[in-house]
Amino acid sequence: MMKLFSWRISILCIQILFIPVLCQAQLVFGEYSEEELALEIVSFEPEAKIVALYEGGVSNPIVDAQPGRVSVLGIATQYHYRYKILHDNVLNFGDIRIPFTRGGDLNLEQILEIQAQVSYLENGQREVRVLSDEDIKLVKLDDGSAEYRLIFPNAKKGSILEWKYVKLDRVYYSLEGWAFQGTVPKLKTMFSLLVPSFLKYQLVVQGAQVRKAMQVSDERDTFIWELDSVRSFQTEPYILNPLDYLDRVEGFLSTDLTQQNSIVYSTWEELGTQIQSMKAFGSYFKKNSFKKINIEDDLTGATQLETAKNIYAFVSNQFELMPTVYPLPTQDFNSLLKSKKGNHLDINLLLLVVLQQYGVNANLVMINQKGENRTNLIPSPYLDQFSSSLVRVVIEGKLFWLDGTAKDIPFGLISPNKLMPKGFMIDGANSSLIPISLAHTSGFEIEIGLGKDSVNNLVYQNSAKIFGLSVQSLKEIQLNQEQEVDEEYSAYDVTFEDSFLEKEVVQSIYKLQIKESNDQLMVLTPFEQSIFFDNLFIAETRKYAVEFEYGFSERISFRLDIPEGYELDEYPESKSISMGSNELEFTFQVTDNDGVLTFESKVLVNQSEIPVSKYKDLRRFAIVVSEQLNSPIVLKKVH
Repeated sequence: MMKLFSWRISILCIQILFIPVLCQAQLVFGEYSEEELALEIVSFEPEAKIVALYEGGVSNPIVDAQPGRVSVLGIATQYHYRYKILHDNVLNFGDIRIPFTRGGDLNLEQILEIQAQVSYLENGQREVRVLSDEDIKLVKLDDGSAEYRLIFPNAKKGSILEWKYVKLDRVYYSLEGWAFQGTVPKLKTMFSLLVPSFLKYQLVVQGAQVRKAMQVSDERDTFIWELDSVRSFQTEPYILNPLDYLDRVEGFLSTDLTQQNSIVYSTWEELGTQIQSMKAFGSYFKKNSFKKINIEDDLTGATQLETAKNIYAFVSNQFELMPTVYPLPTQDFNSLLKSKKGNHLDINLLLLVVLQQYGVNANLVMINQKGENRTNLIPSPYLDQFSSSLVRVVIEGKLFWLDGTAKDIPFGLISPNKLMPKGFMIDGANSSLIPISLAHTSGFEIEIGLGKDSVNNLVYQNSAKIFGLSVQSLKEIQLNQEQEVDEEYSAYDVTFEDSFLEKEVVQSIYKLQIKESNDQLMVLTPFEQSIFFDNLFIAETRKYAVEFEYGFSERISFRLDIPEGYELDEYPESKSISMGSNELEFTFQVTDNDGVLTFESKVLVNQSEIPVSKYKDLRRFAIVVSEQLNSPIVLKKVH
């Protein structure tokens, strides 16, 4: 294990190497220009409430040079941030978090030399407060990560918050890089990478202005980016993964001349073979490993599919997921059996072994996960782009995807954030990138009628059915978001039946109040529950593709038995529309059965991603659908 004093000795070398780059444009900590002090508005983004006056980073491998031997101990990055609050601090800006990965005793990352201060206005005078240890807290998290929390006092309009630190990372084959774009505008953002001649990194540069700004030394050992007046990232509805669009640079090691094999991973086949040669990985496939699992009940079913379902249920319920950013196994087979806890690869390796022992055709596939990395894989054998895994199963020619960490998800379904375009199948010399396609039926149906509540008021009586991936999407939204509740339109008298694991469906019966009603008219808008009721595509232009999580359907049916004392005054007519190539389809059908009217709306999302070139067509479609679903059904009081 690398000793802490080795890190500190290396810092001396790093600081010397940093000097040529830092002197080009580095700010002096705590010294502010008249322009920064006077700034009240960002000219290129005047609505901004916070601005980054400066962001800078410099990365450099940590080198231990001994006579006749050179080794790389890790990589160090100096960070320097300077922000100003321009408006009343409605965003509560001032609680800054510096995350890093501890990895238990490995100490994969360390944060050193934190400095922080705030310059603020008090009675018209500029004051400075340097943050003390009481303002800087270390918080250890359950997943092996940690963070320093910088609590800035006096974070208010006119305040300048500044902090800097050094991150030491033992993993030097992956470059965390730099995000030049974020949630606030930046007056200046800089990043430099210094690389010794015996290392070569393959850089992944995202964004036209980042590619244009890149400066490279003749020796290709220094890379510098300096961008001015960078707008904040402008989010749009239905963007699943902003990381796909942010202006940023990252990279991975391609050549390391300090090692016997200087090419890190030349092919996917080589990467797969290397992973399988790991001691922890191989421990799952030893001849006697399966016998140690101690399966009390025979998992053999009447068919191979039933057997696979039994195995999936056994593994997913017996072993607990311990979240980690590490892409490889964290323990060997025996340790997993003892602890009953593991990361995604530990558990899915076990699932793979049991399936294969029962004769099921199965392979391990590594994936990246939405929100943790880019959606589309870098087409080079770069290990750190993977953060999760799946098991690919083929039974009687039919393809299934399994995740042994997801005990609350039915056999053959996976979490939507793991539904990626491609994954890396690990199969020795046959290891390769393969497409991930999931056959599923997802969406929801709602049957609505008029009924009466306990106090004899007319209400909407709803019977809803949610199925497939839409169930998991709803659960994740409820888990991750705090939504404001509309008390006038919240469900009550709710009953719930969860058959998700058995039938991939959940059902609910509930009542909703009728919003608009008076002595003369009752205005009904039963389709307000549709996700297309509010049109989110009102902007005339769009910069990024529209991304639905997956294809799905939505059907809402309203049966109108005209209540006694009312007559029908107004209602929408039937209508249908589709996009040019049927990417989305909409039908609204009105039928009359002996005076009982039924209004049925159906939307089909047949293509999950709509390119920018088809946005105008989508916008026209969405306007028509929203207007139709908003069209009221009006009942008039009979005198």
